[in-house]
Amino acid sequence: MRLAGPRRPRRIGPSRMETSLSLVFLSDLSSDARKIGEDDPMLESKLRAYVEAARAAQAGIAVRDDALVRYLATRSIDGRVAPLEYAGDLLLALACSRGSASAKPTAA
Repeated sequence: MRLAGPRRPRRIGPSRMETSLSLVFLSDLSSDARKIGEDDPMLESKLRAYVEAARAAQAGIAVRDDALVRYLATRSIDGRVAPLEYAGDLLLALACSRGSASAKPTAA
């Protein structure tokens, strides 16, 4: 039987299982492009903002964050993150390339 005593405070913070999007992004770049990406201290926050913008633009499409970042990396020019205004289009393109039912066209 365990005696009651002072309890340690529960640690609240990012999960250890949280994926580093910058590592995912860099792993799918060519070696030359990877050097440029590695030099960007804001890469992780740019990728998180990109994923967030994509989800806001295409809320009904279910794709994992790391899959979107891999797709972005394969289309990256010189290891740079594309402008945020294209995030929704890229998410839609990825979903279409996978034949996702959630990527159905909507009537305007």
